[in-house]
Amino acid sequence: MGLTKKGGKGQTLLSEEERAGLKPSFVRKQSELDALESANILDAEMWLLRKSFTADQVLTGDFLLRLHREMFGKVWKQAGRFRERENNDGVKAVWIPVELQKHTDDLRRIVREETHPPLEIALRFLRRLWAIRCFEIGNGRHARSAAEILAKALTGERTFTWGRNSDRSPEDLRKTYQEALRKADAGDVKPLLAFSLS
Repeated sequence: MGLTKKGGKGQTLLSEEERAGLKPSFVRKQSELDALESANILDAEMWLLRKSFTADQVLTGDFLLRLHREMFGKVWKQAGRFRERENNDGVKAVWIPVELQKHTDDLRRIVREETHPPLEIALRFLRRLWAIRCFEIGNGRHARSAAEILAKALTGERTFTWGRNSDRSPEDLRKTYQEALRKADAGDVKPLLAFSLS
């Protein structure tokens, strides 16, 4: 969903299409939307802190839908529902449940057989979730959160920080993250692991 820019810095207005998907009707600006999403995600983090999950629980479509609903359900009408529209990056919408099932089945097997270290398993989980693009909004944040929860289920600790300990600019961090994702696609997960722990 693209933005229609109107006005100066800090005055980016949401398109009619974007506003139609929102639960709060008063939201007009991107900054207002960002604040609401941040508050909703903080609520989801509080929900997660009160819970403990096993890898088998995390690696299910039901859990991933619930996580998305917890993260975005106070803001977006389509939260917790699979994407129905096509986009240029993800799998065809009709294949999302099938691809997600294949992915979670594969990951459960990898966890059982211990063929990869726990953090690498969590990052493989993130990478494929991001590639499937299950949802209309929030795929990146959802995939990172799901990876964090799986890593905690596998190691017993909260591990990933995603550049929060760095003093680099958000733009530089975003570029580094995207490059690390590309390298992970090519089979080299080390840069993504390094970024996730920075």
